[in-house]
Amino acid sequence: MKNILFVLFFFTASITFAQENHLQDKDINELSGLVVSSKSDNLMWVHNDSGDKSYVYLINKEGKKLTTINYGKQVKDCEDIALYTPKNQKPQIFVGDIGDNKSKREYISLYKFDEPNTD
Repeated sequence: MKNILFVLFFFTASITFAQENHLQDKDINELSGLVVSSKSDNLMWVHNDSGDKSYVYLINKEGKKLTTINYGKQVKDCEDIALYTPKNQKPQIFVGDIGDNKSKREYISLYKFDEPNTD
């Protein structure tokens, strides 16, 4: 009986809430990665899946695109994005061009660049 109560308590205590919004831009048509900006919790960097160029887009929490950044690489199939701030340095964005559904790529790439200003 204690185990059942513990399980019930665990699942009721770990309920989370989500907020739903819709992207409002035709350029972001196959979102594949999202990371919260280091500048504001209300801003996110996103990118599309395969078929797009080397763009990351800054969107707000309502899903509106605020800016487009071209980081100037030849990409094939970007799958994820991350942000890291080294000690005493500028925040850096990493984009993983790692998609390979058919196992035909000779190599994959990880691109790094400073997080652009959001002002």
